[in-house]
Amino acid sequence: MQINNSSITNNTTNGGASNQKTGGSAKLAGTSEGTSNTTASSVPKSNDSIELSQAAKVMTDLEAKIASASDVDAGRVESIKQAINNGAYSIDTDSIASKIVSIDDFF
Repeated sequence: MQINNSSITNNTTNGGASNQKTGGSAKLAGTSEGTSNTTASSVPKSNDSIELSQAAKVMTDLEAKIASASDVDAGRVESIKQAINNGAYSIDTDSIASKIVSIDDFF
């Protein structure tokens, strides 16, 4: 919408609550209160659209797959449970200790 403000001055009263007009009156273009400067055929229609790139489509698909994937490998958990129950699961304490020490080197 366009506003014809050629005849408006910025004289404010009441602490800026209203504008005083001098001369003519303010008219809104394209309304019954003013003259229209545009025609209906010259107003652009809003047909906005977006198109994702192939990379964005792949990323969207991967994000959906990751979101639906389980955080736990149920097969590995079950095999460890069976090994513990059978007494066949052994813990390599030296390997665990060396990994803890190597992590500590980062700090």
